Amino acid sequence: MLAEARRDPAWGLLQTVPFFGPVRVALLLATMQTPWRFRTKRNLWAYAGLAVVSRSSADHQLVAGGQCGAGVPR
Repeated sequence: MLAEARRDPAWGLLQTVPFFGPVRVALLLATMQTPWRFRTKRNLWAYAGLAVVSRSSADHQLVAGGQCGAGVPR
């Protein structure tokens, strides 16, 4: 898998990402075939499972130590 991934032109670019070693880069290349098919970095990161996602199980959120949400004044 590593030998095949090293032949990909994106190998060098993905190796520059912090905390991405050769195995992780090879796995990403095998999963997404080519990173050039994504229009933006955000699309690529979301597809690869690296995007920052906020999830809430309620209508209320804590913002700067105070509640913010449905029926709660800012």
